[in-house]
Amino acid sequence: MRAFLRILGSGSSGNLAIVDLDAEDGQPPHHLLIDLGLGPRTLRTRLEAEGGVFDPSRVLGALITNADQDHIRTSWGHTITCHRWPVYAS
Repeated sequence: MRAFLRILGSGSSGNLAIVDLDAEDGQPPHHLLIDLGLGPRTLRTRLEAEGGVFDPSRVLGALITNADQDHIRTSWGHTITCHRWPVYAS
């Protein structure tokens, strides 16, 4: 299995990184989100700009490093709930 790290935001305006885990069977990658300091729309816009692929149904979970607004936005509540993503935080 190969892992790829994509940093989509880093700084006081928002932190968000995605670890893509390639599936061995040719399926689309699984994703692990690190921090959710950019909103869902911003995430989609930035990924589309780089030609990236993101499938919410392939998210394994979200790791939140701290509870400041630049690491977690309230706009993710609906997405996390709908997709039943596990959230890991201290």
